[in-house]
Amino acid sequence: MKKKIIFVTYASGREGTSALVGLVNLIGVPVSVNFRDVRNPKGYFEDPPYFSLLHKHLPDFFTGPPTLPIGLEQAEAEIKKSMPVFKSYLDKELKDKESLVIKSPKYICIFQIQYLLAEYDCKIIVTERSVKPMVKSIQKMWANDENKREIPEEDIANHIENWRKFGEEAMRKYADYAYLSTSFEAIMDKKIETANSIADFVGLPHPKADDVNNWLDEKLVNRAKYEENIFQKIGFKIKNFFEKKAKK
Repeated sequence: MKKKIIFVTYASGREGTSALVGLVNLIGVPVSVNFRDVRNPKGYFEDPPYFSLLHKHLPDFFTGPPTLPIGLEQAEAEIKKSMPVFKSYLDKELKDKESLVIKSPKYICIFQIQYLLAEYDCKIIVTERSVKPMVKSIQKMWANDENKREIPEEDIANHIENWRKFGEEAMRKYADYAYLSTSFEAIMDKKIETANSIADFVGLPHPKADDVNNWLDEKLVNRAKYEENIFQKIGFKIKNFFEKKAKK
């Protein structure tokens, strides 16, 4: 039986991906050992080694902010060229696991999985969140960054919408691949129904309702404020870590 890779993909940060990844983990799919943030027990940040590889080998996806999407053909060419590096990383992560859930920003995994399907059972969960609260959350997170704090709301909203259009085009091209669409609002408003549909999608038993409700507590709706403060207090150390890795 093939090992599973569950990719959670999205247009931008602040889309409620921590809630979703934690839910997939609760259902029974492990996260990377590098993935958790001990300062926030309900926070699942991008896996630093994977994210560093993205910045180093796929820089055209991360030229912003805001970042304009590249063309599908260019994306395909760059991702194909970089796949040996990513394949090696995923092989290492899955050496002692039967499955893995990993965040993949800007729909990059939609292009990557065609090179993984021969060996792995790959599935994609595409998630979104209403644009307005995302924009507000991003602005607060960028408040202490002199290069980002003056970016207008309209530009941030356009950034999100442009990347979502890019993702829709990519999914139309790869419609035969297994993916499930959800949203932060669906996760919070229809907790049990959403959890069970995700479990069915990844081929695992339904989780206990109490466990789902305990994970998806109402504090998650306001948790953005907590995480924004973390980013400000640590001086964007996570961001700088990724940028330094990308330059090596």
